[in-house]
Formats: sequence, structure tokens, C-alpha cells
Amino acid sequence: MPHASEDPFDATDLAILTMLQQDGRMPFSVIARELGLPESTVRLRTHRILASGRIAIVATGDPLQLGIPVDAVTLVRVAAPEADAVADALTAMPEVRYVGVALGGTTIVVESLHPDADALHTFLARKLASLPGVKEVDSQQIIENRKSVWDWQSWLAQSAPARARGDTSREDV
Repeated sequence: MPHASEDPFDATDLAILTMLQQDGRMPFSVIARELGLPESTVRLRTHRILASGRIAIVATGDPLQLGIPVDAVTLVRVAAPEADAVADALTAMPEVRYVGVALGGTTIVVESLHPDADALHTFLARKLASLPGVKEVDSQQIIENRKSVWDWQSWLAQSAPARARGDTSREDV
């Protein structure tokens, strides 16, 4: 997993990524022309960024609009010694599309997709609850997505001054 100590994106990287965020299939030649860069520079920088694992170019969609009727967010309290094993088990489940390990009372945040309420119930009551170390499960079914953005640029712009100073305190990030 990349760490915050890795070299930050420079202005050229961000300009390339901004264009790719508008259209992930935009040809390098078009990006190069728009930014006044050699195509080889755009290609090499893009490959370096993608190889770092910090950015991926993917298609995203709203599960509810795509006809997946049950989208659930589940907060899972797990005994600390079993947290990694539970996260790994959840990651391997096909109905799970997001697993995040959190701080505080909730150890793991899970988003899962299901064909119906019965499948969600089976996931929660049988699959998830049976994992060793699971203490409590609180699940909410999403009925409408009001906002789902992947705008990393805003965060990078707001945190750039703090990162440039090497300051990672919560107040400045």
C-alpha cells in the first residue's frame, strides 16, 4: 500500500490526471496537445502514476440505477485480534464491493450489493455474523444515492500546504 511519504503529484501529474478524470479513455496525444507536452511524457507519467497504485482508472456507476436493488452499508464491530481476518474474509466475498478498516467503535465499514432483501439477510445473519470475532453488526439499506463522487483533486488541493510542510496533524489535513 502506498504511503503518504511517497513523492506527491506535481502540477504536471495533476493536469494529466484532471484530464483523465474527465475521460479515462482520453488518448495520450490529446492530453499532450492540450497541455503542451510531448506525448511520451504524458504516457510515461500516466504509467508511473498507475503503477504506483495511488490512482486507478475505472468505470463507476450507481448500483441502484444499474438495477441492483439492494445496496447496504454495514458497520461491523470486531474484536481487535480478529479484525484483519474478518476484513480479509469480507474482501473475498463477491457481494462485497467496499471494505474499510476504521478507528473508533466501528472497526470495519462494508458496502455490499444484493439481488433482494433475503440475500441481504443471509449475508448479515449467516455469512457476516458467523465470522469469528464479529461482535455487532449494524446495517442500513441505501434507497437513493444523493452524492457519490471520487474527487481526489479537492482533497489534494486543500491538503497540499500541510503536506508541503510535512505537517499531517488532523487540524491541517
